Amino acid sequence: MAERRVLTIESNYCKEWTIKDAIREIIQNGLDTGTEVMFGDSGIFQIVRDKGVGVKLSDFIIGRSSKRNNNMVIGQFGEGLKIGCLVLARENRQIYILSGGKKFVFSMQFDDTWQDKLLTIDVEDVGSDETDIGTTVYLECSEEEIEEARSMFLKLNPQSVIDKDSDGTYEIIPDQPGIIWVGGLAVTKIDALYGYNFFDKALVNRDRAAINISSIKNAIGRALSTTMNREVIATLLRTAKSKADDGKSPSEFEVTFTPRSGTWRKVIKEEFGTKVCLSSRNPAIDLAAMEKNWTVLAFPWSFAYALRYLLPAAGSVIKDNHKIVPLSRLSATDKKFFLEGKSIAEEIAGEAGLKTYPVKIFVDMEKKNEARLFNFNQTGYYLNGVAGVALESVKEHDLPKFVGTLLHEYTHGSCGHDDNSRDFENDLTDVIATLGVALIVEKRKANQKRGLDYGIRKTLFGQGNNLTS
Repeated sequence: MAERRVLTIESNYCKEWTIKDAIREIIQNGLDTGTEVMFGDSGIFQIVRDKGVGVKLSDFIIGRSSKRNNNMVIGQFGEGLKIGCLVLARENRQIYILSGGKKFVFSMQFDDTWQDKLLTIDVEDVGSDETDIGTTVYLECSEEEIEEARSMFLKLNPQSVIDKDSDGTYEIIPDQPGIIWVGGLAVTKIDALYGYNFFDKALVNRDRAAINISSIKNAIGRALSTTMNREVIATLLRTAKSKADDGKSPSEFEVTFTPRSGTWRKVIKEEFGTKVCLSSRNPAIDLAAMEKNWTVLAFPWSFAYALRYLLPAAGSVIKDNHKIVPLSRLSATDKKFFLEGKSIAEEIAGEAGLKTYPVKIFVDMEKKNEARLFNFNQTGYYLNGVAGVALESVKEHDLPKFVGTLLHEYTHGSCGHDDNSRDFENDLTDVIATLGVALIVEKRKANQKRGLDYGIRKTLFGQGNNLTS
């Protein structure tokens, strides 16, 4: 005679779960045993069988699980099998389990105390040898339904892996773009060049759904930071080049990552040559770089940002053709102006929290080259830890312009952003705001009712803006 147990699990528990979710959990429970999972059918039933340790009645109590502290299984919450049985019974699908000489039959029965239908288990001793080892689940579903659930598991549908890390945190799967697996279970689909199998179980919740797209993108970023697979890197570079102007890019181009510089530089050289720079997003500057035989790569913004330490910007390479003028070649008047202006710029930079750099005086050798499509009246540059200021700026003795040029280049060096970018605009805004606050504070300390007597307006920029006049 069967023994009936009523579990206090109401019919609407996990009401968003579908038949597919229920079958998925039954299959996952079998895979979590680490043994072979077999499939079959008998009449209206599909059969899922494993050769694990089996189940007992206490395993069906919500909140109790032998998996809870086992980091090796994806069924980290340990409730999938019991909720799967609930969902099938709720949908009026027959389901029973044979294990350890017992037969567990699941159904939804009305309970007078709870005034609701609760999950009920009828337990019967069957004593069959078939149930001595492992667990056999009989569930009423179609072959199409069980095949759909089976398709979610990499172990049951092996895929080629193009790259994986030695720590076993990810696998990159080329033939299933956009599919995200966690522990071998497909949990979501995104717009991506590759499929990814991650092994961090924190990426999924109890329902095996991805927690959020940001967590997935962070995991992709970590994979791209680790990979040294040249085929993967080459595909990313080629696709990024073609997607630069698209309104929507694959997820690989929207993540933050730090590339392995040695491998990435080799692949960049193989794909694009040795003279390669990043687009400045300014057509005039990019064309000027092309005139100097540079290959200008326009990438989606986040991808270009990740490569900023591997490749120079177009704005930098067009500055790299200068004749340096030694300080000793200046007249005494020009030399005095240069040193005083540089000292002022360094003091202001300190107030603004900017780094200062060695300053060189230059002449642009191509400035008057009529063959060039674009000629720039270049007053300064920042390149490889050096700030440059044009000889013309020194000879003009225009102190605000000279100091402003150096502050502009110090900002480039300190913040790492290119001209004509929103980031650089924000950097300069921060510098101006910082200096403005400092000036107003000093003014108020001195009880000045008008004017800014911080040594800038009155002392430095007064009387014709000329220190040497």
